[in-house]
Amino acid sequence: MSEPSTTEGSPARPAVVLAVLAVSVCGYSLAATQLLPALPVLQAHFHSSASATAWVFTAYTLVAAPATPLVGRMGDIYGRRRLLITVLAVFSCASVASAFAHNLPELIAARAVQGLGGAILPLSFGIVRDALPARRVPVGLALVGAMTAIGGSVGLPLGGLIIDRAPVAVLFWTGAAFGFAGLAGAVIGVPRTTRRAPGRLDVAGALILTAALVALLIGVSFAPRWGWGSARVVGLFAFGAAVLPLWWRYESRAASPLVDTRLLRQRSVTATLLTTLAMGFGLFGTFTLLPRLAQSPVAIGGLGLSPFLAGTLMFPTAFINASVAPVVGVIGRARGSKLPLRAGCLVAAGGLALLAALHASPVEIASGCAVLGVGFAAALAAAPNILVNNVGWEQTGAVMAVNTLAQNLGSSIGSQVAVTIVVARSVDGNISTGYTWAFAVAAAAAGLAFLACSMVVESVRTAATAVSAAVAGPVPDPLPAPPGLSAESLRPFT
Repeated sequence: MSEPSTTEGSPARPAVVLAVLAVSVCGYSLAATQLLPALPVLQAHFHSSASATAWVFTAYTLVAAPATPLVGRMGDIYGRRRLLITVLAVFSCASVASAFAHNLPELIAARAVQGLGGAILPLSFGIVRDALPARRVPVGLALVGAMTAIGGSVGLPLGGLIIDRAPVAVLFWTGAAFGFAGLAGAVIGVPRTTRRAPGRLDVAGALILTAALVALLIGVSFAPRWGWGSARVVGLFAFGAAVLPLWWRYESRAASPLVDTRLLRQRSVTATLLTTLAMGFGLFGTFTLLPRLAQSPVAIGGLGLSPFLAGTLMFPTAFINASVAPVVGVIGRARGSKLPLRAGCLVAAGGLALLAALHASPVEIASGCAVLGVGFAAALAAAPNILVNNVGWEQTGAVMAVNTLAQNLGSSIGSQVAVTIVVARSVDGNISTGYTWAFAVAAAAAGLAFLACSMVVESVRTAATAVSAAVAGPVPDPLPAPPGLSAESLRPFT
């Protein structure tokens, strides 16, 4: 249900807005992925253990997960442009602090603050809906959604190149450059909007959700090291599993919830979020597998490549993502996004199955990644359009934040499960069999995503109906106001 733009002043320039959002999202994605090939170098640089160095990546994830729904909802209430500028400023300054870190604790602290950048993606989705004409929203959402895949594909070879030929600090200066470029663009090129969602910020709900997510993510991050059945991991999982129902109950009764649980009960919303979770498990988990396989010695079944050459195996995927995303947006505008979502999941499953069968040479891996990239881009580009078409304007930030959270959770779980499978299934010191099993499990996850998105019920909105809706005015929110709330009672908060 794409509503007309409500920007203040001169009309928004769609190309400029999309360019700013693309740079911002790409910077966040690069900051997450380009460190993967650099962790061994950071360990040597700071003379630390592998477990301690892992916190450079873990701290980023632990902050990004709970910050995403909180800041996404703040954008709905206080204005998405304002929050995007704030988040980009914090992200950029934290990137500079990371570059100047003198020891590992300083770097971990800076990376934790940098994790606030996780909110850039849901805020960007909301701004697309705010600033673009109704007929351009599907393509805009598809492009922004695909930027996470593009950033991930570029981040691996870029990180490898920097590690091979430049000081470690350059990794963080790259993130700072993207952050400050996005910040300047947001100030100049993203228009202000007049819309604000009613309600107050649900701080208590955010704290409860944070406690559950942090427990689950710490358990997942250290399960391969501590053991999936260890007392610490089981205890963390049990705590998170116990707190989440409490959060759901609190949100269901809250006058102004962080996430309206009625949205999550909608069949199409639930199915799309499950699809995103499963795709994150299978696809982003693969991002951690490929550099390890490519850089492992030939004697144990790897390819023996340098970090840069290992990353280049996925570099063509970035161009594939950039080419597929606009096509998905056009299809979504004309015929709905369920078709490209299902096709993307199916193609991604095929690419992962191809990697499971053939991963003994650079050509085989590059071929599998190419197929995987088509499916990956289609799925990530289509899911946001389905969600946006199923929620009211004032819930865009919240539901897109949950989608980003589902993607990040799937990625975190998938990457750790993949590493565990590789270690457990390697035979006589040869890792090839372990990778076969890991890619096969990832393919199964993409297959589950295909089944989940089959439950989506989508009312097809063609370009003509979208323009008609824009002329007629905003579509009323299909959800009734929570009991006890009225327009007058909400007026002080608007």
